[in-house]
Amino acid sequence: MADGNITKDIMYDAVAPDDFESMLELDRYNARSTAFDKIISATHDHFWDPLDKKYIDFDEPWDMENEALQPDHQIMSLGIPYVREHLEKTGQKAKFINEMTLWNFSSILHGEQGALNLSASLCHVLKDQGAQEYAANQTREEARHVTAFAKYIKARWGRPRPCGSVLKQLLVDIIEAPEVFKKIIGMQMLVEGLAMGAFAAGYQYNRDPLAKKLFQLVMTDEAFHHKFGKIWADRTIPKMTEDERNTVEDWAAHCFQSLLFNLGSPNQMADVYREFGLDPDKVREEM
Repeated sequence: MADGNITKDIMYDAVAPDDFESMLELDRYNARSTAFDKIISATHDHFWDPLDKKYIDFDEPWDMENEALQPDHQIMSLGIPYVREHLEKTGQKAKFINEMTLWNFSSILHGEQGALNLSASLCHVLKDQGAQEYAANQTREEARHVTAFAKYIKARWGRPRPCGSVLKQLLVDIIEAPEVFKKIIGMQMLVEGLAMGAFAAGYQYNRDPLAKKLFQLVMTDEAFHHKFGKIWADRTIPKMTEDERNTVEDWAAHCFQSLLFNLGSPNQMADVYREFGLDPDKVREEM
């Protein structure tokens, strides 16, 4: 299509974000899709409140100086002899693990903020009422994720680390993209998909019962968010031309490479290494 949206199903029809008049078309009110009804109706079944201690209590303690939040094998740089030997010699390994865990939690927090803004942006452009209502539901759920991860970070570290430059640029690209397919692939499929894997690993390996509870609660929401992208893929990808498919695949590859680089690049974590007396250049070379 001329707008670049690769719209193969009417329920993903979109308008410009400043075209509110299109939302007032009378025929639109009688043309609501039912594809997302089950997801929308299930919203109350997985409701939880990060401000209610009946669901999760952020006052639960943890010794951040001496008790490592994760096992060694979950910290990539501990596989480097230079890093591991230095930290064991200085007695800083547990604290280092917890600082690297802060990096991961901060990335999650920034990603959740991106998901909040993206789902809100979909409310402005998706013309179908069902798709729009789903996006509104996700916006509400992402808002509680931002609250929950912010509260966890405040409880354990006091303050998050800045968003890495790679992740920040990717989130800006996804949120500001005028094409709906870029938003859905970038966020609902790749960012949310990677997040599900990260949350599952966090639930399995994080030793903090509070973190485990947080991951468990968030995963109940994220599975539905990823499903939205899956429905788009089922209804769109089989109908694309070769050129459209190449466009979609190139965008997906770009998003994935950005997320992978954000996860493992020692360049972005240079300040953390310096804080522990490690040379970031030597860490990068050995990694």
